[in-house]
Amino acid sequence: YLARLSRMAVDGVIFVTNHADDGSLAEPIAASSRRIVILDEDVAGVRASKVFSDNEQGGHLAGRHLLDMGHRRIAFFGGPEAMCSTQARLAGVRRAIAESGEAAEVSDVYCGDYSPEHGRACAERLIATRSRATALLVSSDQIMIGALEIFRRAGLRIPAQLSVIGFDDIAPFLLFDPPLTSIRQPVEAMGRRAVDLLVRGLKGEDVDDVVEHLPVELVLRESVGRPATDVRRGKAAAS
Repeated sequence: YLARLSRMAVDGVIFVTNHADDGSLAEPIAASSRRIVILDEDVAGVRASKVFSDNEQGGHLAGRHLLDMGHRRIAFFGGPEAMCSTQARLAGVRRAIAESGEAAEVSDVYCGDYSPEHGRACAERLIATRSRATALLVSSDQIMIGALEIFRRAGLRIPAQLSVIGFDDIAPFLLFDPPLTSIRQPVEAMGRRAVDLLVRGLKGEDVDDVVEHLPVELVLRESVGRPATDVRRGKAAAS
């Protein structure tokens, strides 16, 4: 698509990826920066308009809520480790822990593709290692779908045995049993802002240095409770 843009076959591109850059994107983006808006996931080291949700804020909101509910061992299922979204969401949880002054930790961190397959692998590993985590932040709806499949198969009760928060809130998790608490990204607002910046760039405005992080929202439902059990023992856990 970037090559097509360079041949003037299209006016502009809103570029979204869920893979870390392998180094091949910087040059073509730099050559057409006013006709490209990077959306949702950063391509590090390139100068272009960029629109993201506030991933660090989302991790912080999730971490603070879990701490407020009494959780002190939090697991994290993330996307690719090299991606900015993964790093920011995990950093937000850790900031919430640091600010709380509690003896808490991110006890299990599993990173991989934004996919149900990765979610299944994460959940299987969490159970197999007999984790003492009492709460979990899953940083993608796609990862969540796979994780819930394994938790259901293993008979793991949410939130009685494991409190869970998702990230995206695009999938219909409101209809699940229990309905899942989630960090909601402002997807429509992000798309509208990306189009606005693209049009402005095509008109000749200098928008190359515009980088925006739109606020996210913690949507409370029923998948977070007080810590009563842990994945490892299936019996009362100290908080």
